[in-house]
Parts: sequence; structure tokens; C-alpha cells
Amino acid sequence: GINAEYGGDGAWGMQLNEVLTCVREDIPTTAVVFNNGQWGAEKKNQVLWFGDRYIGSQLDNPWSYAEIARTMHAEGITCTHEDQITDAIKQANANQKDGKTTVLEIMVSKELGDPFRRDAMKLPVRHLAKIPHHLPAERECHRATHRPVGRERERERERERERERERERRERRDEG
Repeated sequence: GINAEYGGDGAWGMQLNEVLTCVREDIPTTAVVFNNGQWGAEKKNQVLWFGDRYIGSQLDNPWSYAEIARTMHAEGITCTHEDQITDAIKQANANQKDGKTTVLEIMVSKELGDPFRRDAMKLPVRHLAKIPHHLPAERECHRATHRPVGRERERERERERERERERERRERRDEG
């Protein structure tokens, strides 16, 4: 059978290094990257939930993932028109049968389609109570050292100074 992975360019940007593993370990596979120059799922969430306002979801990538694949000694195919896709898939399948890994980059529009998982687009539901902004003093500690931090650290220093002053008062009283 044919092994294939499908994903957008945002997600693929985080996992393209797997091509190196496939080439090095002789694992023939095909990755189909739909390049629309954006984090589509994140942008869709922002558009739906925040009134068509979005930020940080546009990817201005000047490179080609197919070219990157070729630098990794895999095969790279770019489709800029839908008429090229059938031949590209046939070539990727043939490459895989010959033991080669292929990245098939399909350039697509920025139009946001419906999500592939309807449940992913529902508003989140809170099941737990909100965490208060100010935690109790006994919890204001550094995770590793368990030493107080922030305002609690200042309070501890003030308590230590007060203990020192009290100790000095006792010593003066005992001397006198």
C-alpha cells in the first residue's frame, strides 16, 4: 500500500524534519502539503469566535516545501494548478514504489473552508472553577526551590528583619 500524510503548510512547517528520518532510514512515504500561506484552523477559530479579527495566523513563507524536500534528498513536486495534481500523485506513488520519499506541495487559495472536525469548532466549555488571580501566600513559591517569590518574598524578608529587631531588643533588655 501507499503511505501518505496530508496537512497544511503551518503544521508541516513543524514536522518537515521527518523527511530527513524517512530518507535516512529508507522509509518511502508521501507527504501532501496544502500550502495556503496561513494557519488555517487557527485563523478559522479567530474569524468565528472574534468577529473576523485574526492575528498571527498569516504565514509569509518565501520558500517552497518541495524545494526543501529536494535539499533533504527526497523528491519534491509542486502543483500550482489543479490540472497537475493527478499526474503529481501518480509520480509520488511511483516514487514510493521505488523506495523514495516525496513531498507533494499543492498551492491552494487562502479561502477558509469548513473544518474537517465539526467538534473542533465549538466554543470551549469550562468544567472547573476559574483560578483566582492572586494565589494564597503559601503557594507563591518557586517550583524548584520552594522559596517565596514576588510580594511573598518581600513579606518574608520583612518578617526576618522584624525577628532580628526583636532579638536585638531582647539582648539589650537582658544586658541592662
